[in-house]
Amino acid sequence: MHVEYSAGAKADLKSIYNRGMSEYGAPQTRLFLALIYKEINRAADYPKMFREVRVNTSTLRKIPVKSHTIYYRINSDHIEIVRILGRQNPPGQF
Repeated sequence: MHVEYSAGAKADLKSIYNRGMSEYGAPQTRLFLALIYKEINRAADYPKMFREVRVNTSTLRKIPVKSHTIYYRINSDHIEIVRILGRQNPPGQF
């Protein structure tokens, strides 16, 4: 399946990049983002691999990645990355 990103997920990735660059530097930021994309690709290859959760009124799946969680939904021909939230962001922030 291919991957699509919500506006919120795109903003989350940008925020992760900006914060990572300012707090940890380029090498660590690149490693962390590579890990996020690796897990997203696994979800695209095996969409039902990760645990299903209810968030607000939606049924999503979640992937834990270190201090962040990737939330996604399975659609007929793609997965949609809904949000990528850190521990400081509760899941209700969709």
